[in-house]
Amino acid sequence: MNRLRGNKKGFTLVELIVVLVILAILIALLVPTLTGYIDRANKRSAHADLKLIANAATSAYAEVYADNNSKNGEVIYSSGAGWSHEQGTTIDTDFKDSFMHYLGSDIDFSKVQYLYISPDRLTIIYKYKSKNYTYQRYDNTVTIK
Repeated sequence: MNRLRGNKKGFTLVELIVVLVILAILIALLVPTLTGYIDRANKRSAHADLKLIANAATSAYAEVYADNNSKNGEVIYSSGAGWSHEQGTTIDTDFKDSFMHYLGSDIDFSKVQYLYISPDRLTIIYKYKSKNYTYQRYDNTVTIK
């Protein structure tokens, strides 16, 4: 074999192709695993954000509406329509200000697509890295998808 190659040192084309095939197989095995880890991390982050938003909404609702029966009702936010209170009338700014205070600056509120809160129900749709996640609380049962 040395007579055919002469005194040249280096790798043959076959050896290089074998190494590239082995690397391609390893990469093909690792990419789905890494993608799964990234998806799970994004989901956990979105769920944590949803819980913070839910706590802020619940605290603000309790603060503004608990002691004042005349203001008791539902609050709706939609990214397209903005804030509304009780079937489309203008939102009570007390709730919005209190909610933003409880929410703080850690959460980007522009990612909230929809928020509905009433005495017995809370629904939030939150967009995180191009996926929508939903938080629902009804009759003390919480569902996050």
